[in-house]
Amino acid sequence: MAAQRYGTYGFRFTGKEHLPLYSLFALGYDRVTGHYEWDGMKRIDGPLYLFQYTLSGRGRLQTADAVYDLRPQQAFLVDIPSVHRYDLPPDSEGWEFYFILMRQHPLGGLREELKHQLGTVFSLATESPAIRVLQGGVQDAAAGRINDAYAASSLVYRFMMELARTANRPKEEQWPPAIREAAQYLTNHFGEAISIDDAATAAGLSKFHFTRLFTRTTGYTPGDYLTRIRIVKGAEYLRNSTITIDEVARRCGFAGGSYFSKVFRQWVGCTPGDYRSGKEVLAANHLIFD
Repeated sequence: MAAQRYGTYGFRFTGKEHLPLYSLFALGYDRVTGHYEWDGMKRIDGPLYLFQYTLSGRGRLQTADAVYDLRPQQAFLVDIPSVHRYDLPPDSEGWEFYFILMRQHPLGGLREELKHQLGTVFSLATESPAIRVLQGGVQDAAAGRINDAYAASSLVYRFMMELARTANRPKEEQWPPAIREAAQYLTNHFGEAISIDDAATAAGLSKFHFTRLFTRTTGYTPGDYLTRIRIVKGAEYLRNSTITIDEVARRCGFAGGSYFSKVFRQWVGCTPGDYRSGKEVLAANHLIFD
């Protein structure tokens, strides 16, 4: 990053209003000293969303509710206009940061999700995918590679998707130990007639607390998490063996082929037989669910 040049790049691509493109207004890499201040209610370039990420030094953000001391690996995401002000505090020697400004339409729904999941100020590792996308965007801008509305839209989309992924899916190594234990138990015993009580016992938690914590952590109920594992394994059997569908169902922990077929169709969109034969469906060798 040290080799990257400071710079601010603005973009004004027109004539594509009829397309569902994401609009990039500006992005950059900067270091400020001395007087530096922006007031979110006085800016005339909105409506925009601003993301700013501290690399080194220290900045400050004031909102209607709080004052935040912005240190390395901290980011903020605010609406323009809104009641906020960010500046270089008098006792800070400098502030180095990345930033990106995006037009609000059509990002409103995603912005509300990020606001709910991340809050106003949050931490991100410098090597995180979102920051890598932003860093690459600055490099592309400096090299003249963001030269039309499509390239700009692609950058905004990738950046916001990485933020959303960060907000909604903590990495498994960040899961509470009890949830990791339960998830491993479900993975190891997917072919058996196991219950939520069994998984809760493996986690060392009460059934109620386990179910709530597991769902909040993984995005799945324990039952759906187990079903996902069974469907993925079932798809592998269908594609890589000649055993009957009833046998696939048995090996994957289902009571019978009929019920397996019903659940498989709900998750995959076709019957096990059609998936195996490739009849009017793309029979992937591996299925991946979020």
